[in-house]
Amino acid sequence: MANELVAMADTKSSGISLSVSGRQMVSVCETEANGSFDLQNTMKVGSRKFMQKAHYDLSKHKLAAVHMNARQFYLFTIPISFITMISGIIAFAATTELAGQYANYFNLVVGSLAFFLVFLQTLSTHLQYDVRGEMHAGTTVDLRDLRNDLDIIVEKANLFGSIAKKGGVAAIEDSDGNGIDDAVEQAFDGIQKQYNQCLKGCKSVVPLRIGIAFRSLSSRLDLMNKTADYDADSHAILYFQACDDLAASIVGSRGWPIKVPEPTYLVENIMSKLEETKEELVEFQHEEEPKYGLDRC
Repeated sequence: MANELVAMADTKSSGISLSVSGRQMVSVCETEANGSFDLQNTMKVGSRKFMQKAHYDLSKHKLAAVHMNARQFYLFTIPISFITMISGIIAFAATTELAGQYANYFNLVVGSLAFFLVFLQTLSTHLQYDVRGEMHAGTTVDLRDLRNDLDIIVEKANLFGSIAKKGGVAAIEDSDGNGIDDAVEQAFDGIQKQYNQCLKGCKSVVPLRIGIAFRSLSSRLDLMNKTADYDADSHAILYFQACDDLAASIVGSRGWPIKVPEPTYLVENIMSKLEETKEELVEFQHEEEPKYGLDRC
């Protein structure tokens, strides 16, 4: 994916080239012409949107994986292992002379534990917490790789923009004679397909409370963005911070990872913190010119 959209400068010639999927698509030669070139913003805006979606879904699936695996471990793996061990010990003790007249009671306990063990195994098979946890964990890894690749694209877009500013634009076309819009569109079509494949690979549904919390947070952030007086980069910073803060609040709640907390309280708490951060961003933006880039942890 890092090669889907690559910006580079040719030091041996007075030109700049853009490659998509390892193939040269655009040639931008330095000239004194007074043309305007908005490829940097196009690449950055598109990559930023995908990064937000990938980070949003990554946070949900990562929490879901931890929640599912913890439930499988504490509700089924440990009890089944413990009951199997106790049953074996009691069954062995019933065969010795030490059991004496209590041998029948030992056998009764072993039989009862066997029925309870079958019940737990049947319930575990039905709920499939272990299988669902692995699905969410695999999706988390795929989305993380996609987000990292998009981060590289943004950095290369910054490099391309800084190089392009040194000269005008003389020629913008791909190897087939098409315009820059077609090249960028092809690149982001590939990103869209990879993003969809990441989500389609997980057949398990995110737990209801986790899904509600993130959907509510996303809606509140979109509403804040429509009424806020800051640029798109600031909105992206707030978006990443909100998702990370919500995930941290869920992880730090009482009963986690067995129990998912009430989403309403979490979202209200996160939004109150974001209001303070938003005011700081607005004040900072009024003092200085907005800078491109996503400075997030």
